Amino acid sequence: MSRRQSKVRSGIRSSLFLAGLVLFAGGRAEAYQKKGGGDNAADATFERRARMATGAVLHQVQNLADKVDLMIAGRRYVDELNNTRVSVSQLITWKEGGAVDKSTDLGVNLRLPNTERRWQARFATYDEDAEERNMQQRRVRTTPRPRDPGASLFFLQRLGDIDVSFQPKLQLKNPLEMSYVLKLKSNATYKKIQVNPEAQFFVDAQDGAGEYFALNFEGALAPRTAWHFDNEEEYHELNHQFSTRHGLAADYGLSDHQALGAAFVAQSLNHNFHLDTLNLSGSYAEEIYKDLLRYMISPFIGFAKVDNFKGKVGITLTVTVIF
Repeated sequence: MSRRQSKVRSGIRSSLFLAGLVLFAGGRAEAYQKKGGGDNAADATFERRARMATGAVLHQVQNLADKVDLMIAGRRYVDELNNTRVSVSQLITWKEGGAVDKSTDLGVNLRLPNTERRWQARFATYDEDAEERNMQQRRVRTTPRPRDPGASLFFLQRLGDIDVSFQPKLQLKNPLEMSYVLKLKSNATYKKIQVNPEAQFFVDAQDGAGEYFALNFEGALAPRTAWHFDNEEEYHELNHQFSTRHGLAADYGLSDHQALGAAFVAQSLNHNFHLDTLNLSGSYAEEIYKDLLRYMISPFIGFAKVDNFKGKVGITLTVTVIF
C-alpha cells in the first residue's frame, strides 16, 4: 500500500471513528441507564443513543469545570448550569497530484459562571485567531490546521456599539510563548444590507506585531439564499508581509439542517505586489443531529502563482462532533 493510500484510509478511519464513537458510547450509556431503571433499550434511536453518549461525556466535563469554578470563586454566586462545550473535528483533504493531508482538532470553551463576569477561558490545538483572519480557510479549508496548541483567556467588553475583546494566549511550545490579540467588532444595517467592520491588533513571538482589518457585507437574495462580499487586509511586521483578500460567496439553505455554498476568493501579497492565489469552491453541509454531529464536503479548484496559475482541483471532508 502506498503512503498516499495509507493517509487517505487513515483520515477516513478517523472520521468514521468520531461518528462511530458516538454510537457505541451511546449504547453503553443506554445500557447503564437501563440497568438503573431507565427506558427500554429497544425504543432507543441512534440520535437518542448519540445524545446520551455525548451527554455523559459533557456531564463529566461540566462537573469538572464547575469544581474549578467554585475553587476559584470560593463559593457559589449564581445558580445556573455550566455550559462548557467541547468539539472534536477530523479533516481530510485531497489535492490533484496525489497530495493528501489530514488533521484532528480539539477545541474547548471553558465557562466558569461563578468566577467570570466578562471573560472566558479557551483551549485549542490550533490557532483559532489565525484561522478567523483568513476568509479562504473560513469558507473551505484547503490545508490542514497547523499544530499550535494553547490556552487563552477571552476578556469581553461592550463600548457603545463596539464589541471589544482582549485575548492573551499561552502557546504550549518549547520554550513557552505568549501572544496577544485585541479585537474590535461592530455591525450596522443599511437598506437591508448588513455591514460588519472588524479590526484586530496582535503580537506573537513568531510574526511580531501585526494588524488586521475586515469590511464585510451581507444580505438576502431570497428567503433561503444569502450573499456575502468580504474584504480583508493583514500585515505582519516581522517579515513586512502585507496581504489582501477579497471574496464573493452565496449560501442556500436546503432545509434547517442542510445547506449549499459557493465562494470565489482572490489573494494578493505585497512582495512584488501581485495576485497570489485564486480559489473557487463549493460546499455541502449537513447537521445530522443538532448541536451534536455534522459534516461538510467541499470540492475546490485553486490557481496559485507558484503553479503558474495552473488550476488544481481538490476536495475536503470535515466531520465534527460536539459535546
